[in-house]
Amino acid sequence: MADLFRFLSFAAAALPLAVACSAVETTSRSEEAQIITGTRDTGHPAVVALQIQVTRSYALCTGTMIAANPETRIGYVLTAAHCLTNAKKVFVAAGSDMSATKGVLNYSVVDFTSHPKYDGAVSSPYDVAIVRVTGVDATTATLGYASANDGLVDQTSRVVSVGFGTTVRPGEDAGTKNTHKELIGGLVTKLSESQVAVTYDAEGDICHGDSGGPVLAQVNGKETVVGVHSFVTGRCEGAGYSVRTQLHDDFIKSILGGETPAPSCGLCKQTVASGTNVCAEARTKCTDDADCDGLRTCLEACTDAADPGACKSACSEAHPFGAAAYNTYLVYCACKACDDACSTDTTCAAYPKCGMALGASSCTACGESACCAEMSACGQDGHCYRCSKDPSTPGCESNELYQRLNSCRSTSCATQCAPQADAGNP
Repeated sequence: MADLFRFLSFAAAALPLAVACSAVETTSRSEEAQIITGTRDTGHPAVVALQIQVTRSYALCTGTMIAANPETRIGYVLTAAHCLTNAKKVFVAAGSDMSATKGVLNYSVVDFTSHPKYDGAVSSPYDVAIVRVTGVDATTATLGYASANDGLVDQTSRVVSVGFGTTVRPGEDAGTKNTHKELIGGLVTKLSESQVAVTYDAEGDICHGDSGGPVLAQVNGKETVVGVHSFVTGRCEGAGYSVRTQLHDDFIKSILGGETPAPSCGLCKQTVASGTNVCAEARTKCTDDADCDGLRTCLEACTDAADPGACKSACSEAHPFGAAAYNTYLVYCACKACDDACSTDTTCAAYPKCGMALGASSCTACGESACCAEMSACGQDGHCYRCSKDPSTPGCESNELYQRLNSCRSTSCATQCAPQADAGNP
């Protein structure tokens, strides 16, 4: 999957208001930052960032991983329903700094469901939703939610809010984009059956980007999600209002206890590319490889290019030694990891059996039979792979892997690979 949570990739996108400031202001736009007057939070690993694609723009919200099933590999993220209004795609990531190249876990989204009674009203008591992700395991951090008595007491209970929202109020200079998770404490100052209002410390507040994040309190001695950030008043300078989870236990349990997605090639590909799984780890290896990462970044930018084909060709020329690692770590990884599940998948069937092709189909077929080890080794080496495509590349004559491949196909596949046996393939 793409580098979904490198926030700078979306620096030019308009970000929809993630927490409604009033009924009048709900259609305004704001850049994301962090909780106002909060402090940086390097804990609460279960609190995740959500990036929501709405047509060609992106909105930022927060959520909490409230459950993760290592057997089904499905995780459940509690967030606000208004975050998902008109959502085309949703991306989920866990970490303290979403711009970091390490320490951020991306999770593929299976589906998302808003409360059936949510009607879009700013102060709706049903502003809750569940996003299901795949790729979780036994190490995935979760935070439980208050399903019955949350123990909150008006004018007495102290709580903590966590989110990826804004440090500056609407209209103020946002300055440099922030990508960090923040927290802030506060006092419950208004309580109803369905909602909790919190007055935060140091005249702070939750704001844009904090939507869907948790209000946390001690319940039976454990830090527990008791509320889901829903809306604020004015310019994020009054009480912050959140929906109490105890009102929505039936809805939440209906999703947690529902049928898990049926096994499929697509789901397997999503799973192996999520969290700490094999293709997610492979992606990290690509990021660590300058040639691979350069090609990856260049190709991702081609999505919005006027001529994607020409853009991709230019990327290949600009990063000639990145293709081998890019194919190994990103293009082929999921098909290899999902060999059984994707046995009938036409896309996977088209991927080279030995990691690369040798030009003509007859040459490739012979190579796969007689030189698979040499092809696999070359397919993972940037210089050798480049030589196989362009033998005029400097250094091909001294590249040991390339010479081994040439020797094998010259000996075992001379007829099938002629006249490319000594020259590589174009």
